[in-house]
Amino acid sequence: MESIIKAARNYITIGSEHEKKGDLGEARKYYEKAYTIFGYLQGIALSEAERKNRSELARKLRAKIQYLSSTPIPEPEKEGRAAAVHQEAREVKSEVKKDEQGENGGKREKELIIVEKPNIKWGDIGGLKETKERIRDAITMPLKYPEYLERYGIKPWKGVLLFGPPGCGKTLLAKAAASECDATFFEVPVSEISSKWFGESEKNIKNLFATARESSSIIFFDEIDAISPPRDAGGGGSDASKRIVNQLLREMDGMQEDKKIIVLGATNYPEGIDGALLRPKRFDKRIFIPPPDIEARRAIFAINTKKMPLREVDFDVLAAKTAGYSGADIYGICNEVGWQLMKEELRDGKQRYASTDNFVKVISKIKPSIKEEDIERYKKWSEEYGAS
Repeated sequence: MESIIKAARNYITIGSEHEKKGDLGEARKYYEKAYTIFGYLQGIALSEAERKNRSELARKLRAKIQYLSSTPIPEPEKEGRAAAVHQEAREVKSEVKKDEQGENGGKREKELIIVEKPNIKWGDIGGLKETKERIRDAITMPLKYPEYLERYGIKPWKGVLLFGPPGCGKTLLAKAAASECDATFFEVPVSEISSKWFGESEKNIKNLFATARESSSIIFFDEIDAISPPRDAGGGGSDASKRIVNQLLREMDGMQEDKKIIVLGATNYPEGIDGALLRPKRFDKRIFIPPPDIEARRAIFAINTKKMPLREVDFDVLAAKTAGYSGADIYGICNEVGWQLMKEELRDGKQRYASTDNFVKVISKIKPSIKEEDIERYKKWSEEYGAS
């Protein structure tokens, strides 16, 4: 089973590399392979946490594939796919080997971590005024004004957990915070590192923190629940995941006097996180990233149509019709409208302009990704563990 999961995660890595190069056809091909595997594995997960993780990965892959192509794809078959899954795992072996080794057989662990100075501004993210303020207080101010914290005897949070529905801007908010305080942003794709760093996880986590200490830095672990299932939940989590969590705990416990680093975690499934990571002086600041309200949805439509030719588009109408839609859902709606207009112009050579009607028709075909029961689940977790 581990080899199949490892193969699927490497498909994602290879697909991502093709996407960065602009080779979208190849990227889609590898994403589709991973989607097939994770869709099948949903039905044979050993625990509820694993099932939800695999279901979430499959959903994200499906959305990614749809963004790379205007042709919708079907839901994965739940049964009868074992042979295809094992075959795809075998096919990727040679590519995985090449992907894990550089020239002369050198490891490529560093390429997994995205290091950047983000240029995302708060205005690039629609709505969420109160949430932005909480994130600025927890992340930006300690890195930007450490002398003021010292003057007033304030101890900054070393670990901040962003949780909430998928597609609501957790990564963008983290990057905007890094941009405001000019911090180096280390983005760690948790869903990949346990397989790519097999056998060297402790060393690489240690090296990551050592590098981050060289300047003001934010270390961002996306989908942190993927490596930190509760250790009392029936043996959940691989040995590699446990080693990564243990080393992460050691590093966070050792950074209490370090004013240059803040560790961020993001998750759609906070219930799946090991309680050890939620103890004081670890991820003890927890911020709920809510779905966009009506004002935020209006702003998201405006931001995502800045470069689109519009004619009589009523954003208030669109915002009212998209309750329960995430920011990513709204991005997808705008993208689909653009695709349709572009294809119409290619057919007859006449420029098209988007109208309210164009958006309403697309909205009627795209269902919201956020469910009321999910919001209740987040509220219940917030009450139990405390969150702002």
